[in-house]
Amino acid sequence: MLYQLTEDIKNIKALIEEDDSHESLDKSVDDYLADLGEALQSKVEGYVMLIRELKSKADARSAEASRLKESSDLMHNAAMRLQNRLKERLEECGEKTVQTNLFNVRVCANGGKLPLELLEDDVPHDFKEASWKPDTGKIRQILESGAALPFARLGERKTHLRIK
Repeated sequence: MLYQLTEDIKNIKALIEEDDSHESLDKSVDDYLADLGEALQSKVEGYVMLIRELKSKADARSAEASRLKESSDLMHNAAMRLQNRLKERLEECGEKTVQTNLFNVRVCANGGKLPLELLEDDVPHDFKEASWKPDTGKIRQILESGAALPFARLGERKTHLRIK
């Protein structure tokens, strides 16, 4: 373990790892932090050690998930290339169906609506949709200059916890 954790923090960690209900986890955290005045430094230090450990585990799992996703994508793409090559060869040979001992392979027409092929530059305006979205840069600039707008205002800056 990266840090030596207190018994209270170990209990909180166990609740997190058990994926217990949020209510019991929140109560344990609230109980742990209830009397911060007495042991502020040691309690905050233990709490931050747990935060760091959980973030470290999350980062490791995220990296592993990315690695597995990349490997999965490579295998999927290879399978699709092989499948497309087989389809092309069957079409070249004029074969629509091949029956083997294990598989029945068929070249089938796609269903659904026929594909729509457009020459984007030649489409008249009557056949185009327009979409509007707020110009947040312009709105911000006006509000920051001190002017008021009836449909917008600048919000309050939120806070966050920085751990170094």
